[in-house]
Amino acid sequence: MSSPPTPSPSIVPPYNRTTLTRLLTRHYTTLSQMGYIPPTSILHPPASGWSDSRLNTSALRLIGRNETVIELLKHIPYLDKEIQVWPETEHLSYLDRKWESPTTINERMGEEGGLVNIYPFSPHKSPLPGMVTLTHGWAGVWWVIDTDTGLVWPSESHWKVHAKPDEPEWMWYVPVGIEEFFDLAWKKLVGLEVVPMHGFRRDRKGGGWDSVEDQVCFAGEQEGVAVKKVFLECGWPDLENFQSEECVKLAGEARLRVVEGWKVRWLEGDIKEAEERGDVEDRERLEERLRVVRREYAFEWEGGEGEEG
Repeated sequence: MSSPPTPSPSIVPPYNRTTLTRLLTRHYTTLSQMGYIPPTSILHPPASGWSDSRLNTSALRLIGRNETVIELLKHIPYLDKEIQVWPETEHLSYLDRKWESPTTINERMGEEGGLVNIYPFSPHKSPLPGMVTLTHGWAGVWWVIDTDTGLVWPSESHWKVHAKPDEPEWMWYVPVGIEEFFDLAWKKLVGLEVVPMHGFRRDRKGGGWDSVEDQVCFAGEQEGVAVKKVFLECGWPDLENFQSEECVKLAGEARLRVVEGWKVRWLEGDIKEAEERGDVEDRERLEERLRVVRREYAFEWEGGEGEEG
């Protein structure tokens, strides 16, 4: 494909550290308001910025980041754990990061794989010195910030693009102005086009327990459909009346119900495959397992007594 056109400077505002810090803070704060993370998980920098020791600015210079990027990383908020902040996309923290020795960093930057958890690009394809990645996730979107142009290069799976041989890898994707990018992300969160789902654990009536992890997903996915409904029933986006704790509980139960329903559909698919193969023994075994799973589902979620009907 041809290189995506870079918007003209008159359309895209120039990079501004204060603006980007505000937008990133708003994104994390919205996740907190939605009950996904506690407010204390957002680590705000001191007025003077994070110290050189906590950021290890020597390592950042070693991997080719310029002073504009380093000043940005000194003044943005971080989260206290690696967690999704967008579907299949985790927050990337530079704060108190455990870096390898300078010699090892230099070696890795020239080897197959490179710094795979910092850049979404191939070895020997390091981004420009004014670029920095704020998220990571091989099935998600790497938020590559370009401080020279005021653009975000939302870098997704390399399988989704067709690039020219000598084209820089960040140009495989369509750039978006920083403010436009984060405004759209925020609107999708508030409008529940993207739903953050807090981790949840529930004791089973028949003993044991089930759990789901922290996750952000699109509202059109099965779990997303169920969780979006719960958010609306709990008052979102009216922050004054939003029942955050109740939402976390009900959304968790809704997710577990969806997940347990998958077991039924998976077994139904396996039974169909056994029938197509003509494997009577396997089909009968799977049908018995399906009866058990249906009884368990009815007992857990539909008020049944756990007996076969």
